[in-house]
Amino acid sequence: MDDRQASGDRAGATLPEPSCVEHTPHDVACLHELFERQADKSSDRPAVIRGSQSLSYRELDERANQLARYLRLQGVETGDLVALYLDRSPTAIVALLACLKAGAGYVPIDPIYPPERIRFILEHARVAAVLTEEALLTHAMGAYSGRIVTLDRDWPRVAGQPTTRPTRAETGISGDALAYVIYTSGTTGRPKGVMTEHRSVVHFVSSFNEVCNVTEADRIYQGFSLSFDGSVEEIWMALAHGASLIVPPVEIARIGSEVGRLLNDSGATVFSTVPTMLSTIDAELPSVRLLIVSGEVCTPDVVRRWARPGCRMLNVYGPTETTVNATVAECLPDRPVTIGRPLTGYLTYILDESLRPVADGASGELYIGGPGLARGYFDLPELTATHFIPNPIVESRAMSSRLYKTGDLARVTEQGTIDYLGRLDGQVKVRGFRVELGEIESVLREDPAVVMAVVTVTDRGGPQLAAYVTVEPSVGPLDRDSVLQRLRSRLPDYMVPAYLDVLDEFPTLASGKVERRALPAPVEPLVRGSREIVPPGTDAERLVLGVWERALKVSPISVTDNFFTDLGGHSLLAAQTVSALRRDLGLEVAVRDIYQWPTIEDLAAHSAPTTVAQASDVASRSSSRATFHSLSWGTRLLVPLLQAISIYLLSFVTSWQLIVTVCLVLAFLAGWVSIPVGVGLLAALVVVAHPVTLLLSVAAKWLLIGRYKAGRHPIWGWYYLRWWLVERLTAAANPGSLTGTPLMNVYFRLMGAKVGAGAIIDTPYCCAFDLIQIGRGAAIGADTHILGYRVEDGMLLFGRVTLGDGCYVGLHSSLGLNTRMGKGSRLGDLSLLEDGAEIPDGESRVGSPAISAKIDLPRARHSGRWAFLYGCGHLIALVTLELLVGLAALPVLALVVAGVVQVVLQGVFYGLVLALFAAGPLSDLSFCLMSAAFRAVVWRRPRPGTYPVCSLLYLRKWSADFLMGASRTAVLPLYTTLYLPPWLRLLGARVGARAELSTVSQISPEGLDIGEESFLADGVVIGRRRMFDGCFQIDVNRIGRRTFVGNNALMPVGASLGPHSLLGVLSTPPADGAAEGEGMDWLGSPAFRLPSRQKVGGFRDDELFRPSRGTYARRLFVDGIRIVAPGIITTSGLIGFLAAAYGIYLWLGIPALVLSLPILSFCVAMLEYLAVVLMKLLFMGRFRPVVKPLWSPYVWLNEAVNGSYETVAVGALSSLLGTPFIGPLLRLLGCKVGRRVFLASILFSEFDLIEIGDHAAINLGAVLQTHLFEDRIMKSSFVRVEDECAIGNHAVVLYDTLLQQGSKVAPLSLVMKGEVLPPFSSWSGIPIGSRVTASSQP
Repeated sequence: MDDRQASGDRAGATLPEPSCVEHTPHDVACLHELFERQADKSSDRPAVIRGSQSLSYRELDERANQLARYLRLQGVETGDLVALYLDRSPTAIVALLACLKAGAGYVPIDPIYPPERIRFILEHARVAAVLTEEALLTHAMGAYSGRIVTLDRDWPRVAGQPTTRPTRAETGISGDALAYVIYTSGTTGRPKGVMTEHRSVVHFVSSFNEVCNVTEADRIYQGFSLSFDGSVEEIWMALAHGASLIVPPVEIARIGSEVGRLLNDSGATVFSTVPTMLSTIDAELPSVRLLIVSGEVCTPDVVRRWARPGCRMLNVYGPTETTVNATVAECLPDRPVTIGRPLTGYLTYILDESLRPVADGASGELYIGGPGLARGYFDLPELTATHFIPNPIVESRAMSSRLYKTGDLARVTEQGTIDYLGRLDGQVKVRGFRVELGEIESVLREDPAVVMAVVTVTDRGGPQLAAYVTVEPSVGPLDRDSVLQRLRSRLPDYMVPAYLDVLDEFPTLASGKVERRALPAPVEPLVRGSREIVPPGTDAERLVLGVWERALKVSPISVTDNFFTDLGGHSLLAAQTVSALRRDLGLEVAVRDIYQWPTIEDLAAHSAPTTVAQASDVASRSSSRATFHSLSWGTRLLVPLLQAISIYLLSFVTSWQLIVTVCLVLAFLAGWVSIPVGVGLLAALVVVAHPVTLLLSVAAKWLLIGRYKAGRHPIWGWYYLRWWLVERLTAAANPGSLTGTPLMNVYFRLMGAKVGAGAIIDTPYCCAFDLIQIGRGAAIGADTHILGYRVEDGMLLFGRVTLGDGCYVGLHSSLGLNTRMGKGSRLGDLSLLEDGAEIPDGESRVGSPAISAKIDLPRARHSGRWAFLYGCGHLIALVTLELLVGLAALPVLALVVAGVVQVVLQGVFYGLVLALFAAGPLSDLSFCLMSAAFRAVVWRRPRPGTYPVCSLLYLRKWSADFLMGASRTAVLPLYTTLYLPPWLRLLGARVGARAELSTVSQISPEGLDIGEESFLADGVVIGRRRMFDGCFQIDVNRIGRRTFVGNNALMPVGASLGPHSLLGVLSTPPADGAAEGEGMDWLGSPAFRLPSRQKVGGFRDDELFRPSRGTYARRLFVDGIRIVAPGIITTSGLIGFLAAAYGIYLWLGIPALVLSLPILSFCVAMLEYLAVVLMKLLFMGRFRPVVKPLWSPYVWLNEAVNGSYETVAVGALSSLLGTPFIGPLLRLLGCKVGRRVFLASILFSEFDLIEIGDHAAINLGAVLQTHLFEDRIMKSSFVRVEDECAIGNHAVVLYDTLLQQGSKVAPLSLVMKGEVLPPFSSWSGIPIGSRVTASSQP
């Protein structure tokens, strides 16, 4: 049989193919005229039946005519609205018809509505009259003071009116008049009125009967309230086709067993209802030939129960805004249940976010058009414009100028039917993730004891899912453990309900749907029941038990219950529980402790109270605010003023190369210098610029500071001013280009550090050089902090860092103040040696905070011979590479200069316009090709192994890494875009299809193997060279398919991750290779495995991994904006700078130009920053917490803004770091930054989600992480740092956290999502857990 062939006793009844042909009879334009035609044709047939009483079509027509004329006499005019405050009854049908005949529209109001809702509808609709009965009169009068017609009491006067029909000439009504306004729930908490015209209902009645084939022989049950548009279907399918309408008593309509009995007693042939009501009917319905379900998801179980030979079953779909039903599906037991195809005349489209049709089989939002569309929402034009949009499909605009935006997710199946997938705008969010409740309900209904299931969201200290079920007594009691096991096996953790309650019956609305708001508060937690409840045996267990019960909202809890497997805990609940344990009990406990000791019994035994320590911390700490106020008024005023003056001097020192460049350009324009000479001088400038700037930083340090000494100095004081200026000059000198070379040792010594022979310094992060001592042959890994200083408590703290001979320090580690590493000791990757800590000779430490562990390094042979010669080689290589980087920018500079010359000489601007748009892509392309060519010649794929630093191989490796590091500046906008992987492949990396790479910090392309559809987040370090004992190591890093590497995570050279795995934020995989297995999640340093984490879900595969071609093309375009925008901003700044400089030169001469260039440079930088602020406002407006899939325009535009911020704004603000001036500028972006905040890091993204209180300190390299991309889903939220808090260097604070007043986070520490740090407490660790006491601080 054809897929669309109907079953049942109506031969030839088929579902219509999609069509746009309107079948409304030309001679019928108004709804009541359909009824009048049947009244003329079959006047004596029963129209309305209630029990033993009935009204014929003639009687119904005459009574409606009389009431219509009476209403006209009472002042009801054409176009008015009349409220029907009536229960279901024949009288209500008379009143409904009378309103239409009088030229008015009706507004149905169910008597069970709350008085406030009734009052609102009557006032909002501005009804001309209310029709009611005496039993409801009191309530009506309480809600409405206007004209009230009490039908039973006033009928004698009504009966005195003529029985003739009001004519069109009398009423002036037409097909575009309103037939009714039905109020539905609104998202604002107020109902909204849907305005439906006569012609829309007439069209629906005609189209729907093509499917139903209703005739005079049918009896149609009227079970829906008049306030639900399902009643429109019931009433008019009967009255428009001569059938009889069966109106039940109100008390029967809501009881399934009574409804079944009435259907059989009355011989009903057509029954329209909701699946919930249908599931409560036990009786067979032999007389029913047509069963119509709507309003809720129809399950296969319902179809199997009711679809049978002789009874057709239809699943219909349609919002009130599209006039009752828009699609229809034939339900058969052996076929999937869909919502079918559109009715005749209706248009249906599945569109994406850009209002374009999705690919075949892809999901998108369902839009509906055609003559069935409502006029809109009563007195809500803005809401109407939002939901009733202009038809974007050109081909069908003539048939429907508008489409209704349903908010429903759907797709078209291979059979051409529409598959309803759930709500888009109505989906609930739990812990920030979209959850389709119907999916959970479907799994619950699979239990043999469950009859119906409803899931809702409850607020128990945060949103949680609560499930309710009704059960079949004959099957036996509900097996809760079995239900829990099924849910956990089928659904992600965040979709497993926290509660499961069994109800006798569900509360229902007038429509028969479950009234979710009337469900009782949940009582029974859904936890494993078949377990022994072991009571607490100690006071510590009792106290921890209390916290767990409050945090998890579960009782009773056994002290042997597993937090994750028995109690349904996850990573977010773990963070919240840990915060409560710290706050309420003063326990020194970390999130990792919950994973390591997941029972109360174990956790209590391993956690020590620290209340006394906390008290001593507070007592010993100075207040940042008090420290500031201890400064004299003169100091508080003069230091910022001198900082402002110093910014000019700083600009002068750092921009001397620019001054020389401008002078060369002016000399060229004046004809004093030829192009060859100018290019040669520029090349010479590139060669000498860096060494000269480095020497300037050395000179400044000795002139302004002399020697650093251990101690404490108030920030915003005089010593701070000198330190700040030296630190800014040092940063501007960019010593980072010397890392890993003997030249860095020389620079350290010039700055005052004690560096032994043969030491390898692969990090630029040092400040208090005189306090740093590095022994012979020691090796310090890339990005490690040996700063010798930190800012907290309003003080600039200095302390010694001592590394003995032969020490090894891994990558991205941090050594605190007054720390010491003994001879031959080792500190692993991503490890923190806390303030005052010491590693004895020959011992090893790993992790944050560092604990005793073994560190295996490959055996190596090295030779220090020819060290000086290789040092000279590095110097030559450095100069050559800086020239290459400069040459890569030469095409852009040439383009700009040519444009300027064209303007000056010819007065045309198209050259400048070309330069604006071509600068970004051209410079990126030039650098990418140059770096790829360099690698092809100098650094082809090497063989894994260990090699001496004093070798040509290392010199080549270092040169390749130098260019890779330079890309973080030269082509920064390229990162995170779809254009990055092809370049990395060109460099030798193996990057799988659809892999995503954000702004990764450091990678070695030659050893990188990334599986398809994996994700590398911002700040990731992978395969960075490992330096030790005069050698370096090369190896391969493999990342499996669909694996996520979190922000600032570190994968040492040779480490690998298996497929479908996760490495958390600021984490490193275990050294034993355990992370190479499939499906493993790791967090921390040292790493521990996550048995249960808060996984993100609720999005389709095409939104996360496999986008359509159209979506891919749109992202390519937005990614292009990310690349072009910084070039436009910086090139505009350069052109403006050159123009201003030329004007000053012509007006005031060269001396004034030289003096004004630093100011001019600073002003241009601020204008560029303001351009970024404007871009942020235009593209993103105000950031708010969101959950968005990777393949969505929100994410792409956000990254485009971040690209310009990181490329342009961060550089523009760099000279203001550590000053009070940076806060107001960040406020322009939306950050909430308090007064006198010390900011050494501005690694921010969603700016409006950043809140930093007064006198806080954000140290170098600290990250306030307002979003993550776990599972390829961007989730963003607030980071709140209260007054006087301090965040150490290299620390990361995740979103949804609160650092309460005075709390401190140690360097290289991770604050997990949802954590709350108590006031004036200090924490360290990845993740945090160790309390830092006053005795360990400098």
